[in-house]
Amino acid sequence: MLNVNKCISIFILVGLMISITPISIASNGDEKYIGLSVANSTHVDLSKYNKPMTKAEFYKVNAEYIKFLEEQLGKETAKRLADEEYLSSQGDAKSSVSAVMMSATDNTQQIYSYQMYLWGWINSASNTNGHTGPVNIVFLNRNKGQIEHELIFHTTSSPGQTDGDWYGSGQGWNEYALHGSSPTSMTWSSANMFTNDQLYNGGFFTNRYHMLVFDGGHDSLNNIDWSYGSSHHEHFDLLAAKHYIDSNGWDTGRDYAMNSVKDHLSYNWYSDYILNNEWPGYFNGVSKVVYMGYYSPN
Repeated sequence: MLNVNKCISIFILVGLMISITPISIASNGDEKYIGLSVANSTHVDLSKYNKPMTKAEFYKVNAEYIKFLEEQLGKETAKRLADEEYLSSQGDAKSSVSAVMMSATDNTQQIYSYQMYLWGWINSASNTNGHTGPVNIVFLNRNKGQIEHELIFHTTSSPGQTDGDWYGSGQGWNEYALHGSSPTSMTWSSANMFTNDQLYNGGFFTNRYHMLVFDGGHDSLNNIDWSYGSSHHEHFDLLAAKHYIDSNGWDTGRDYAMNSVKDHLSYNWYSDYILNNEWPGYFNGVSKVVYMGYYSPN
């Protein structure tokens, strides 16, 4: 783990050059902030983990959400949105969604020296051909159910009530994330529609914060669970009848999620962390890693 005092040095390896360039990052004055680090990136043929999903299968796993869209927007619009999302999830260049996406990389990113590896993106199908957004927050010492419970019930003015920073059972496409205990043992997990895997704050037909939460698994060496998310801010475009991510929307969503932790929950430390998944105009590439403290199931 990186040792940080008043400043830290980050070393970036450029191409195949032997020389390394130090970058000095000043401390932000927060005693729980341990600085900025760059993930150890390992090249892996991630396509071997791809699980092909036909259009019929995509419609089946998203049936509940498509029904919601039909009820709210009509069958024709719901079908158009489902077709566009499916094409985007397959990396189809004809999709209006994937046309503005940057290519995802065949790299796994390690979280410090933990037995925690992840693909830096998520997708609405279990393949790495396309992506719907970057991972931008990692929760150490929490499984998915625990962090979801805390964000829903412990970010309130009255603990146990649901008037806080996040609400559960959000609406959205099923999303998938790839992770594992090593670069060669990766598996998919999902954030399913209308469950607490999809947290939100705001209106579906106006603007909202929306975070997809995924289980990372268990680090047996350090005996801790972990989970992670993709948090963004988006608005609903009435003319197109769909959500669009705001400019720098994943930066805004990341900060909102991190502030929920800092303002309400127990945590030991946090850091800025480069997962090599910058998306110009939407995400600056700096994620948050937070080591959670005491957990209360109440």
